[in-house]
Order: sequence, then structure tokens, then C-alpha cells
Amino acid sequence: MCEYRHHCAVVEAHRQPLLKGRSFRQTVTRIGPLAIVPMPGEMFSGISLRIRAGSPFAYTLCCSVTNGSLSYLPTREARHRGGYETWVGRASGAYLLADTIDDALVAENLRLLKRLAAEEAAQA
Repeated sequence: MCEYRHHCAVVEAHRQPLLKGRSFRQTVTRIGPLAIVPMPGEMFSGISLRIRAGSPFAYTLCCSVTNGSLSYLPTREARHRGGYETWVGRASGAYLLADTIDDALVAENLRLLKRLAAEEAAQA
């Protein structure tokens, strides 16, 4: 019976209109001078380094595969070089990742970190 329900769900999913993208909830938090940035996939170090460089916090810890596991999250440079992670990381399930996924992740996380720092400053 369980297999039948699964097959019915798959058939129903195929009847739905195609989605153009996938979204996820991104959060950041802080503990004193430490900001924690969880990522929904395995990010390349270049993304983490860019977030840390632009962070308003004294310490910023970027954590991979902590808000789910979308995919590998490569940098644009790594995509051009190629390799297993970039090949696998081209898609998140049925969704293709944008070539500029690294820029989008860095920009959004820096926006969240700056907002968090501003809220902290307003409370002080």
C-alpha cells in the first residue's frame, strides 16, 4: 500500500506546473562577537572567505550543510575549472543553479549580517 501512495504522489507531482526556481530560508545568528552563517549545501571556501571578509562581526563562522543539503555551492571560478563538485553542483535536485550562485549567497548573507549588526548597535 505504501508503494501505491508513493506512485500516486509521483504522478500528481508530474501533473503540477513546472517551477522556475527553488527558494530556501536563510538565517544568521550571533553569540557575542561571533556570527554564525549556516548554509544549505556544501559551499566552496571562496564563498566563506568572501562572507568573512565583508562581515561586520569580529568572528564569522560559515557552516556547510547546516540548513539542509541543496547541493555543492561552487564559486564561478571553480565552475570554469570544472571537476566533480562543480558537475554535481550544477543542479539542486531538478533545479539548475545560477552561474552566479556564489554572488547571490555572499550578497544575501552580508545583507543579513549587516542588518543583525545594526539591530545589535541599536539595542546598545
